[in-house]
Amino acid sequence: MKAFAIVASSLLFAAVICTGCAASKRGVARNHVGTPLVQVSSFEPAFQDAARAAAQSLKQSGEKPEAFYAEVSSDDKALVFHLWHESAFEPANQNVAGNPGGKCRDVWYDLVSRGVTQTLFWQ
Repeated sequence: MKAFAIVASSLLFAAVICTGCAASKRGVARNHVGTPLVQVSSFEPAFQDAARAAAQSLKQSGEKPEAFYAEVSSDDKALVFHLWHESAFEPANQNVAGNPGGKCRDVWYDLVSRGVTQTLFWQ
C-alpha cells in the first residue's frame, strides 16, 4: 500500500507540475523543473551519493543523465528522485499529463543498502 501511495503521489506531482508547463504559452520561459541530475554538488550533501547512483543507473539503462532534472523526496528509508527528462518541455508536450515525452521516471535509492532499488516510469 505504501508503494501505491508513493506512486500515486508521484503521479499527482507530475500532473500538477505539467499544468505549470502552460506558463510557456503565456510567454514565460520554462525549460526544466528541479536540479540538473549531473550537478551533484547542487543537491544537499546527504543526497549527493544518491544523485550519483541515480545518474549511474540511467547510464546503465542507455540514457544520458545530463538530460534529466530532479526533485527529491525522502523518508527514513529511501530517497525518491523524481526525474524530468528534457523532452517533457518540448512544445509538443506542453500540457500533457502523466509522462510528457515518455522518459520521465522516479528512481528509488535505499538509504540502508546505499543503492538504487527501483525505477518506475510515470504513467
